[in-house]
Order: sequence, then C-alpha cells, then structure tokens
Amino acid sequence: MLKGKILPPRRASRLDNLARRQGRRVVRQRFLLLCEGEVTEREYFGDLRRELRGSLVTIDIPKERGDPLRLVQEAVRRRDEAAKLARRLGDDNERFDSVWCVCDVDEHHRLEDAVELAEKKRINMAVSNPCFELWPALHFDGCSRHMTANSLKQLLRGNMKGYDKSLDCRKLDGLRPIAINNAMELERLHGRNGNALNSNPSTGVWRLVEKLEKCAGSPGLR
Repeated sequence: MLKGKILPPRRASRLDNLARRQGRRVVRQRFLLLCEGEVTEREYFGDLRRELRGSLVTIDIPKERGDPLRLVQEAVRRRDEAAKLARRLGDDNERFDSVWCVCDVDEHHRLEDAVELAEKKRINMAVSNPCFELWPALHFDGCSRHMTANSLKQLLRGNMKGYDKSLDCRKLDGLRPIAINNAMELERLHGRNGNALNSNPSTGVWRLVEKLEKCAGSPGLR
C-alpha cells in the first residue's frame, strides 16, 4: 500500500486516441515519479505538477523508504502492472511513458545496485548528492564545495526565510532555468576533474524537470 499519492487528471479515452491519430489533438505523456523523501520532494513535484496544468504526473511516496533499490523495484512493479492493465483494456493510455525514481546518495549502501537495476529495467534515476535539498538550493546560487545535508539546510534557510523542512515553492518561481544551468555546470565541473557525475555536490533532478516541462508544453524552457 502506498501513501502520499498525488493523482493526475484522468488520461484521455480511446476516443481521444482516435482523435490523436486523426491529428486533432496531442495526448501528453504519462509520468510516474517515486520519491524517497516524504516531504520536500512531494511538495516540490506536487507544486510543479499543478503549475504544468494537465500534465499526467503521478507522484508516489512508498510506505517503506530509505532504500533506493526497493524504490527501483517498486517502480518496475508499478510500470509493469500498468502495462498489463493497458493490454487487458486495449488502452495504451493506461501505460506510463516515463518512470523516474528520485533518491539521495546520503549513506545508502545499495545505491549502486539500484542504479544497475534501473539501467537494466529502463527506469530513470534522479539522484542527488548528498540530498534533494541541493536542487532547490541551486535555484539561488551555484555550489561547488562539498556539502552535507545539514549545510544544505542552512544554505536554504539563508535564501528562503522561514525554511525548516517544508519547502515554500512560491519562492522558487521563475528560477528553474538558473537551477538547471547550475546543475549542468556541476556535471561539467566533475567531468573536467575526472569525477563521477554523481559526485558531491550534484543532482540529476534537472533532467526530470526539463523533461516534464518540455512534455507538458511549459513556456519555462525553450
């Protein structure tokens, strides 16, 4: 049983599929996001889904958290169940077009196993090192020094008055292009230094956000 579910609007019917084939409308992709964190990630992506009106995004917080390998296994199960339902109903709109696991590096001992399984099963990973809070922090400033979860929370408190654990997404309005550029620059920096792309600090959340924006037809990125 999953909790913390944010359900998307109902996807188009078979008649809509016919309309799509006849060129009258375009059905947007259906995303499944499974987040490791219970609060910040859910707040951020829930707010983003509301902003990208009508985008078909399901956000789930698994009951058992703290293990990225289990997160990937759950993502595989959910995707495959949706595919079976689509075949049974003869309705491809029941499928998930893109499945993502959002998790942190922290001190997870099975992260490498999770990444390996995700690659094998074609599940996308958005990994943040050391934690997801790096992503909202990058909306304000670039950050190349080694960070801890506590130092990132302190950094966010400096940029977002009143921040504790809950994220006031209104204070991030209009700043996503800055965050994406800062995250990309971190990857370029690690590449120049010969480090792994998920070295500290780094986050792959920008790829997920960019894909959501483009698939939803958001004017946020062009």
